[in-house]
Amino acid sequence: MARLRHPQGFTMVDLLVAATIVIFLFSYVLANFRGADRAADIQRAVIELATNARGVQAMSFAGRRLGLCSGLPAEICLVDSDCPSPQVCALTAPAGGYGLELTTCAQPGNCNYRVLAFDDETQVIADPLSQLKTFTLRGQSFIREMYYSDQLAAGTSCPTKTGGGLVTQVIIRFPFASQSPGVDFFFTPDPDIDAEYAVAIVENTDSQRQWCLTVARHSGLIAYGPYVP
Repeated sequence: MARLRHPQGFTMVDLLVAATIVIFLFSYVLANFRGADRAADIQRAVIELATNARGVQAMSFAGRRLGLCSGLPAEICLVDSDCPSPQVCALTAPAGGYGLELTTCAQPGNCNYRVLAFDDETQVIADPLSQLKTFTLRGQSFIREMYYSDQLAAGTSCPTKTGGGLVTQVIIRFPFASQSPGVDFFFTPDPDIDAEYAVAIVENTDSQRQWCLTVARHSGLIAYGPYVP
């Protein structure tokens, strides 16, 4: 009578080979996942920046009110005691609308941009109580540089630097809808620069990728996309 043969189990070598393959595949997937997450980090940062800019634009279009002292120069307040006597604190829409101040940053982690209110077409209203929001660019992203331009490159959201120049700061004023459909730019060091586009280049230190945020003066359009130097 033939003897039954019992199947043999896996040897230690088989288990080690299988474990090595699993670890290798896991490491490969994890590395790709982390790389994709770093690449997406700058996209999220720029989308958030663009969303906040559009939010400030909407504040102007809606004529959003805030507490302002009744005298001149205007000052943001919460209660009457915040204003010099005999001024009072009243809810009113700032005459010049709202704006956004963007400044170049040396590194990520403390790259802020803030909301402003305007008393007229050029005068920023003092905000001693910090009632208007200040945002921080998320993750390892920061505003590497900014420039003005009059030429939009074909097939991209990023205007060219041709005919433009670098700036360290730009204040974008969004007038009320009844005043103008466009925006006003105030560049530093020269606030009198007359350009069609203001551009902020955002870079991520992890992925080394760059994206641009572009604001068009006449249309008020806010766009963004990958930037190729």
